[in-house]
Amino acid sequence: MTPRFPLSRLSVRSLCLLLLVAVVSMSGCSSIKGMFKKDKDANEGVPVEQLYDKSYTSIINGNWTGAVIA
Repeated sequence: MTPRFPLSRLSVRSLCLLLLVAVVSMSGCSSIKGMFKKDKDANEGVPVEQLYDKSYTSIINGNWTGAVIA
């Protein structure tokens, strides 16, 4: 019995290459995510109350840019 859709060597190779590209591209998003991050967020892990107080103090002192960055 012969297969209905015989695959040539070229089409099998193309199919494997396509599958490899799909697997690498799906896993690549999570593995290279941190490569392009320039700096770490200084406020990560800081309690909200502390961030609010720091920003509020900057606003009171007229430092609007510092309030946004803080």
